[in-house]
Amino acid sequence: MMVRLAAGLLVHFFACVMYVVVNYYGVSLYKFLFGGLTSRGASIGIAMYMVFYLFIFVNLVVAVIPRRMVKVSIVFLMVALILVYLLPLYPVRAAAYSVLTGGLTILAIWLAGKLDKMLLARVMT
Repeated sequence: MMVRLAAGLLVHFFACVMYVVVNYYGVSLYKFLFGGLTSRGASIGIAMYMVFYLFIFVNLVVAVIPRRMVKVSIVFLMVALILVYLLPLYPVRAAAYSVLTGGLTILAIWLAGKLDKMLLARVMT
């Protein structure tokens, strides 16, 4: 049980690291293609921190929950929250960050499941 939990936490930790890397290169690519980030209304920087902290929190919760359907439901809730928060003023960012956070978390769930099966098969032999 502890090995399964540690493996899940490790996989989701690497998903959080990948978020930082992909976000950095994605923003750099956007600045290169379109000439910079524009902001309307309040500063969007704080909102991006909120999205990042939500992503970390959801990955931590998802890593310790055993049922896959509950994990996927939590991911859909996270994506919906990001869309509701960003969509009115920042549609491009809403789409990009929804795909980034949802995709990385679903990928981490899938990889953690594969790792769990591999560890279970190893223990059985």
